[in-house]
Parts: sequence; structure tokens; C-alpha cells
Amino acid sequence: MLPDFQIPLPGPLIPQAPAELVMGLGKNEQKLYLLPSRNLVIVRMGNGAGSEVPIVFDRAFWPYLTPILPAISQSTAQITQAELIQISPNPIASGSQLHLPLTEGNYTCQWLSASGSLLKSEQHRSASTLQAPERAGLYFLKIIEPKSGKQYYSKVVVQ
Repeated sequence: MLPDFQIPLPGPLIPQAPAELVMGLGKNEQKLYLLPSRNLVIVRMGNGAGSEVPIVFDRAFWPYLTPILPAISQSTAQITQAELIQISPNPIASGSQLHLPLTEGNYTCQWLSASGSLLKSEQHRSASTLQAPERAGLYFLKIIEPKSGKQYYSKVVVQ
């Protein structure tokens, strides 16, 4: 169904999109697209695309997006295959020491901002400690085992 249109339409609203697409339509052609099998969420914000019909943008958009969906799916699969680890203490006071619950070996530890920007990267050995950032905020700790390429992630709140 379309907004302000209470009659169900037969067939797909956007034939160019994958059949599993779940879509939310908002004001000024703002969109929310969900593709569950690909772990993909797409959000369109901003001003309207200049059409009175809310699906004109969608029918033009999906032929461009569909060819790159396999590459996007591969990227999201790599993220979901990464392991989450528990860091303690969490939340932590700024500048305090975190214990790394890792087995023997060398690791690259990266502090990422909430937006994903790399803030700091350093080398560590297992069972070592890591100093938390000085500024309060939400961070992500990415730990990479160079030998195997395995990656671990943890959300860390610094107070």
C-alpha cells in the first residue's frame, strides 16, 4: 500500500528491487529499505526527489543499486563474522586501564570513534592492558590478530 492510498496494489511496487524488500515511505520521499537476508538497511533522507509520485525515485534508484548488492552483502557478512568480546571494566573512567581477554600472541588494537574513524592504533601482547581514551564518549575497540587475520570488536563507554 502507498501512503494516503488505502487500496492494496497487486504485484510488486518496485519490480526492479529484490522481492524480499521491506520499505518504509516517509515525508518528502524519505525512505527506509530493509533487505533482511543481506543484513542491509538503506536510508534516504533529505529533500524530495522532485516527483509527485512517491515511487518514481525508487524505480530509478534500484537499477543502479541491484548490480552492486552482491559486493555489499559480502562486506556486511565480513562484519557479522567478526567476534564480539567482553572488555572489563566497561564503562570505564577516562585514561584507566582495560584488561584484554586474549590468548597468547601479538595483536593490533585500534580505537575507533562512534562514527568509525580510526583514532589510535597500537601493538599489544596477550593478557596485557590497554589505556582507555582520555575523552569521555562511546568508542569501539577493534582487535586484530595479524597471524590469522581474525578480528574482535567491543563497544566501550568512557566516562
